[in-house]
Amino acid sequence: MDFENNDETSLYLSELRLILISLAMMKLLFFVRIFEDFGFLVSMIQFCLFDLVPFMATYVLFMIIFSMVYIVLSTEPDGETASI
Repeated sequence: MDFENNDETSLYLSELRLILISLAMMKLLFFVRIFEDFGFLVSMIQFCLFDLVPFMATYVLFMIIFSMVYIVLSTEPDGETASI
């Protein structure tokens, strides 16, 4: 079965791969935490990722705002509204 040529399934294929990779990394960190030497490092990585959430939310918000402004500024005016 070839999923790459089907438009419906290839639409979200890259997002699914990203989710799969992130879940695999979380599982790897869970298994590495078993060793006593790596427990502190894994917990520090988790704390850093949790602290990145507010920054990423702010970053995404600014990206959305700037993309909306760019779209508005790059559109051509209508004939009806340009004569005002």
